[in-house]
Formats: sequence, structure tokens, C-alpha cells
Amino acid sequence: MSILGDPWQIGLVIIAVAAISFGLSAVRFRAAQNLVNIMFVLYSAAIVLIGLGGLIWLLAGHPGYTNLAFNGGGWNLTFGWGTGNFTIFGFVILALLGIEVPLNMGVEVTSDRAVTRYLIWGPIIVMVAYLITTFAIMTAVPSTGQANLPAMVEAVKNGFGPAGLVLAVIVDLIMIGFGLYAAIVYNYSFGRLLFVSGLDRRLPPVMSKVNAARVPWVAVLVQSIIVAVLAVAIYMIIPYVVPGTNPANLATVMYYILFASITVIWCFSMIFQFIDIIVIRYKYHETFTGARLAPDWVFYLASLLGLLASGVGLYATVSAPWVPSLIDPAPWDIWIAAIVVLSLIAAATIYFIGHARIRDDVTDEQAIAASMGTVEGA
Repeated sequence: MSILGDPWQIGLVIIAVAAISFGLSAVRFRAAQNLVNIMFVLYSAAIVLIGLGGLIWLLAGHPGYTNLAFNGGGWNLTFGWGTGNFTIFGFVILALLGIEVPLNMGVEVTSDRAVTRYLIWGPIIVMVAYLITTFAIMTAVPSTGQANLPAMVEAVKNGFGPAGLVLAVIVDLIMIGFGLYAAIVYNYSFGRLLFVSGLDRRLPPVMSKVNAARVPWVAVLVQSIIVAVLAVAIYMIIPYVVPGTNPANLATVMYYILFASITVIWCFSMIFQFIDIIVIRYKYHETFTGARLAPDWVFYLASLLGLLASGVGLYATVSAPWVPSLIDPAPWDIWIAAIVVLSLIAAATIYFIGHARIRDDVTDEQAIAASMGTVEGA
């Protein structure tokens, strides 16, 4: 019997990770930052080991498991609706969605140089890391196992020979720690969005409550509860109540459908962000001229490319299933459309309810004081 072979076991692990990440996300920012820095170093070392595994595999005289020759036909992109492999572009976008997460905490950054340094080096580091791991998997892992989650660990095991097993265990432990690290980062970062919405009264004011460490703990708690509820539904209930299906396969399909829906929503929302860049820079041109970090044409070109990439990402995600062996194209698109529409309805409902709750007699200073618990009866 394999570990985490049943969906309900995965659900329990997700709930445990959500609970632990909530506890670690509620501590003082510096303590959380130190933990994140340590995990970043360990994860970077794991990426290097994975890349070396693929390189050593080739240097030892082994042929790569994937034919990378341009004339071999393996590089061809197919755009057929329901059957094309271009849908992988949507999956790539999903993998890179976290690149903007630190920007949610931009107000806490005091150095302009830190912002530009992150915007330049952050995407480069992420893309290089993905290329390194992809190279290692394609060269040192058999094609039948390249799509499996343990593929990166298998690249280390195969590439390093006798020492591979020990190094693979170390990398495996780092990857497990990375899952917790990612949960902390996302909880910490996106909690700020709920916090601000609480301050603006777009969400219930309780969302803006902070603890002694100045962390919006209610917002983080709400996020953790939502994750736990989804884990129970996806991994512990639905796979076992739908007749005539394999629970593990159904849980996998739902996992990918949810992530594809997130990609569609994200690409759709990013379209408006790129439009906002053009509108805001035009409307407040003099203000941006005084603190210009790059020529105007750079921002306009980036906005245009961003709009095009977001549109392509939308098409790629719905053009074909990410797991064609488990779901047909029509149900794939129907489920994504249903989740996206329900999400937009929920967002609009929350917005209008929050807008109706806004009190004109409450100043910004009073709202902030209430979130800090310094106002009587807040």
C-alpha cells in the first residue's frame, strides 16, 4: 500500500499544511522572512542538484530519454481544438503565477531599488530554475515517468549513481518543506489583499483585524479555512460519492480543473491590469515623469505584450485538457466555464455587498485604528 495513495489521505495532509502555515503566517514578519530565506537557499540547492543530475547522466555516457533534435519532430506545436499540445502554455502560465506575489506586499518595501531588482532578477531566476529542472527530467527520467510528481527526485537518483538515493531523499525532504514554505508565502501575501479590503469595507471589517505582531490574522485564518473546506470537498467527499468513477482519477481531474480555472481567471484579470497601466500612465503622466524608472514606450510595449500573452493563455488553457487521458475536451471546458462564472458572480456579490456597507462617517484613520484594536467597541 503506497503512502498517500488514497485521495482522503491527501486531503488530510493538505488540511495539516493549511493549519501549520496559518500558525507560521501569524508570527512577526521578520521571523517569517527568516524562515522563507532559509527555505529559498535550500530550494535553490535542490534545483542545482536536479540540474546536475541531468548533466551527470549525459556526461556518464547515457543517452537522454528525450530526443531534443529539432529535426526529430518533437518540437512541433499543434493547435487543434481538443487535441493540440499548445495547451501546455496554459500550464506554464500556472507555474509562473506566483511571480507577482511579493508585489502584494509592495507597500512594505522602503527601497525603490529593491522593487526594480526584484522585477528584473525575479523572473530571470524563476525561468532559469524551470529550464534547469525541465532539462534534467527530459534527460535523466524515462518518458513514461516524466509527468509524475516525483520526476525531479528521480532525476537526482538516476544521475548521481550510488549517491543518488541519499541525495534524492534530501531533495525529497526539501520539496516537502517547499510545499509548506509556499503555503506560508501565499497566506502571508494574499492575506494583505483581504486586509486592505477589510479596511476599505469591501469585505467585513473583521478582515482588517491584526494581532500583536501586526499580522492580519483573521484574513489568514479565513484563507486557511477555505483551503481546508476545498480539501475536504475535493479529496474526501466528492471522489467517494460519484458513482462509477475511480476516486484517485476523479480527484486528479478536479485538481487540474481547479488550477485551469485559476489560470483563466488570472489571465482575464491580468488583461485589466495591463490596460490600467496604459490608462494610469496617460492620466497621471506628469506624476510618473518625476519618478520615471524607464521610458514610456517600455511600459506601453510591456502592456501590449502582456495583453497578447494573457489572451493566448486563455486560449491555450481551454483549447485542450491538461490530462486528456482522464477527461474529454467538452467536459473540461464546461467545468472551467462553470467555475469561472460562479467565481465572477461570487466576486461581484461580495463587491456590491461591501460597497453597500461602506460608511462615509468613518475616516481612514478610524478604520486603521479599529483594525489595530485601539478603538473602543471596534
